[in-house]
Amino acid sequence: MSVIYENPAFGLPFTPHSAVRKGVYRLIFDWNRRLNLYNLRKDISEKNNLATQMPDKTHELFAELINFLEKNEEKKYWASANSDYDPKTEVRKVPYNDLYRILSYGEDIISGKLWLMF
Repeated sequence: MSVIYENPAFGLPFTPHSAVRKGVYRLIFDWNRRLNLYNLRKDISEKNNLATQMPDKTHELFAELINFLEKNEEKKYWASANSDYDPKTEVRKVPYNDLYRILSYGEDIISGKLWLMF
């Protein structure tokens, strides 16, 4: 028996995802390349995504999550892009972004601009 949970944002089945928690913040990275950042002290129900409002915290936690995955998970278990994917047929309102590639090239995962670390 399998259970398929629907993502409330899309009404479609959830995709695989990873999460990291640091202090009051939890970042969820779903493998359709979306990021959700929550302040669990203020938003226990995780209804207010702070990813775009807090890009520095989002970037920090995403980098920590990817670093952990690179050290602890074999790449064969990572989600990979579907070679048959056609963006013209996408039914979700959030576009697909390869955030792992964006991060590895030093770009800002929120805006796609170069991420400058001082």
